[in-house]
Amino acid sequence: MGVKLCAIILGHNIESKIEELSGRGADKIYIIDAPELKSYQDDSYTNVIVKLVEEYKPEVVLCGATTIGRSMISRVAVKIDAGLTADCTGLDIDEKEKLLLQTVPLRRQHHGYYNHT
Repeated sequence: MGVKLCAIILGHNIESKIEELSGRGADKIYIIDAPELKSYQDDSYTNVIVKLVEEYKPEVVLCGATTIGRSMISRVAVKIDAGLTADCTGLDIDEKEKLLLQTVPLRRQHHGYYNHT
């Protein structure tokens, strides 16, 4: 998409994690190290991410589908009025349209399957 790949690391006393993250290909890393971020709390982590998104206006925000990631990113999406696609099994870029393409598996409902036609 012609944009920088940036990462965010939140927590307290996280110096040891910065080197690990820098080796994974990020062009820029936003480091938020604060005592109030020592233990994960939905509101404090969500508010930090929302402030960064509002200030830097990224094209796309990706988050791991961990228990914490699922809890936090849904809150972020609501606060920034963004769409959210969960459980992607594949990502690609439409270079012509500059869009993120997502592959999402077919999900079973209690009474059957979603109809994708």
